[in-house]
This record gives sequence, structure tokens and C-alpha cells, in this order.
Amino acid sequence: QIFVKGQVIKTVPEAQIVETLIEEAMRLAEEVEAAGVASGEPSVTIGVLAVLAVLTVVLLIADIFNPISLNF
Repeated sequence: QIFVKGQVIKTVPEAQIVETLIEEAMRLAEEVEAAGVASGEPSVTIGVLAVLAVLTVVLLIADIFNPISLNF
């Protein structure tokens, strides 16, 4: 499940959680931009950093429980 402000906004299969979190982060960024919030205001900076921190933790946990090999 994906929560925003304590509310479930989506329920997705575990395999889609990272992709869905990225989509939600992009959607939230678009909403902030559309609302005309200046990029230098603290709430925007904190919000973006919080989203990045959550995504980092999710990716780390996903890697621990389901390691993948990236071959470039």
C-alpha cells in the first residue's frame, strides 16, 4: 500500500511498488509546480528530500529482500 499523509492512496503488487512510488513522486512534483509554489520555499525542498529519502529506503529494502543483477 502507498500512503500519503496517513491515507492509503493506492494498493499495488509488491513488484510494482518502486515504479508506483516514482510515479507518485513525479505527480506530486507536478502538483507543486502547478500550484505555483516557488522552488526556493522550504516546504518544497523538504517535500522533495522526503520523497527522495523514502525512495532510497524502499530501493534498499527491495534490494535486500529481492536482489537483482544489473548488467550494463
